[in-house]
Amino acid sequence: MNADAAWFSWQVLAGAAVLCLGLTAWCAPAFVRLWRGRADLLGAGALVSAGALLAQVPAGYGGAAYHLLGVNLACLMLGGRAAWCVACFWLLVAETLRYGTGFVAVWPLQSLLTVLPAWAVGVAVRRIGTRYLPPNVFVYIFVYGFLAAAAGMLLTGVLAQYWHGAAVLRVFVLLAWGEAFLSGLFAAILLSFAPRLLATFSDEVYLKRDKDIWTD
Repeated sequence: MNADAAWFSWQVLAGAAVLCLGLTAWCAPAFVRLWRGRADLLGAGALVSAGALLAQVPAGYGGAAYHLLGVNLACLMLGGRAAWCVACFWLLVAETLRYGTGFVAVWPLQSLLTVLPAWAVGVAVRRIGTRYLPPNVFVYIFVYGFLAAAAGMLLTGVLAQYWHGAAVLRVFVLLAWGEAFLSGLFAAILLSFAPRLLATFSDEVYLKRDKDIWTD
């Protein structure tokens, strides 16, 4: 769901623009490297991100429009930094097509309120998990794919309730299930049939076998 530029002062919008563009500049080199080396992977991740943002309920609770994010799945496919660039770009494109060029003014703030929570949760869960959890396929699909996506959507809902009321969080609880199902299911499918489309997955890490004492 989207904020309106009229709700915020120009100082808030300007500060959001500085933060958003600064974060994008920091993430841009990873996007460029992916563009040059793995255009197929970048294209697949972009399609996933665009499809999630376009899956919109136009007249939901309170008359607001709601949509999925696809940010966590994009993080698994592209890596965190490239996923940030792709998600913010498609947010700008999708919402400008829906609401007109007036959305451009609030786009940086909307990116921080919508993309950043899910992105930060996805990146943080994977980094913490790779340090403390065993490297196996179940952890990758269920924790990094399913749980991280649900937590990211719920955090987005916590932020949204500040300007739409606490009751709106109930909508995000339902959206979290859809987001988690989308992310976990596609992670499992890609892992099974096209693991090369998951930049964060490695056979050497997640499919390694312990030595057999009888044969090694």
